[in-house]
Amino acid sequence: MTSHRYASTKGASTAAIADPNDVTIEAYAEDAGNWVNYASGLAPCVWLAGHSEGGLVALVAAQDAPDNLCGLILLATSGRPIGQLMIEQFETNPANAPLMPELRAIVADLEEGQPRNPASVTPILQPLFSAGLQRYMIDLFSYDPVPIARDWHGPVLIVQGDEDMQVRPGDADLLEGALPQARRVNLPGATHMLKAAVAGNPFATYADPGLPLHDKLVAAIADFVQAPENRNDR
Repeated sequence: MTSHRYASTKGASTAAIADPNDVTIEAYAEDAGNWVNYASGLAPCVWLAGHSEGGLVALVAAQDAPDNLCGLILLATSGRPIGQLMIEQFETNPANAPLMPELRAIVADLEEGQPRNPASVTPILQPLFSAGLQRYMIDLFSYDPVPIARDWHGPVLIVQGDEDMQVRPGDADLLEGALPQARRVNLPGATHMLKAAVAGNPFATYADPGLPLHDKLVAAIADFVQAPENRNDR
């Protein structure tokens, strides 16, 4: 049996930094690359998996790929800059209509690298745009996943749920277009949490950690990483 190790971009060390907002995508990517290097001492084939925002981290980490990086697993990963995704997510709720002009203006400023005074933001939006979060968003919103993805020519698995309210199947389409070598797996009925949606309760998979992962997810990942053409230890 082939031995593999998997480095995930969604882990965190609570004592690593004093302010969790004093981070950048590049720093996350460097950390992920260091984990790949470490795991390379344990197995000859290492896969980098990223869920949601972590998928962007995986793509950035692959720009300076460690030697033993076999490929990427992009789970519910946006194909658009995150600022655009944020606006779309707010637009899906009609109750947010009065907030949309301000939200679009704030996102546009952050995309240009211009922070807002949190005190000037409508109170209901202030928790989303604290000074610390704005620092992180300025960095995050500057990344466009598609041109970054085009620079990776190794194996890729794109996994997308068709009931995902945050990252839409169209995002997976964009990534697939930028990564023609990718294998794509669609999870029918899966939410952003990669679990089967619960009828009548769209947030159940976010709130209940006891709900299982989608029954096709693990098999899809296992089939992909075990494919002979996707290994560099053969």
